[in-house]
Amino acid sequence: MQCTKVIDIHDDLVQLSYGKVSVRSYGRYDVNGFHFRSAKFEASRPLAATVNSGVMSRAISAQGHETNYYGIIQDILEFSFAGNKKLKVVFFFCDWFDPVNGVRKNKYGMVEVKHNQRMRGHDHFILAHQVEQVYYLSYPCEKLDAWWVVHKVNCRERLFTPSVGGYEFNDD
Repeated sequence: MQCTKVIDIHDDLVQLSYGKVSVRSYGRYDVNGFHFRSAKFEASRPLAATVNSGVMSRAISAQGHETNYYGIIQDILEFSFAGNKKLKVVFFFCDWFDPVNGVRKNKYGMVEVKHNQRMRGHDHFILAHQVEQVYYLSYPCEKLDAWWVVHKVNCRERLFTPSVGGYEFNDD
């Protein structure tokens, strides 16, 4: 008598195992209430009023220490996996600033990044839903031109609109 073990594998993992993947590049992508654009897309529009390619991601170590990583989106990639379900994952390909030697807090509590100090390695990809949007402001003086100030951007969520039943009417 032969014993066979039945392994229950999730349908999504089975679909991923097919190995057929298509990749599409985007210039802009909306997620978590933010409107992101790649640096490549923004370079093609030099007269744009805003810059939306700055990102920040939080990481917490096993000891509970939080590190913020700051970067610039170079490309936005959507990976689509062949199969019955629509399985798609969006990654941002980013250049990250060095979190050890390239990030500091000034005496006013503002975070600054040294824009020519980049993180080395191959960890350029991050899932789109794992980042927040930031904007980098340069200093007007030459003494501080190596540093940019980080400004955290508020997300653009839709406003809650109550139904007619949510209003109170006065006869006055």
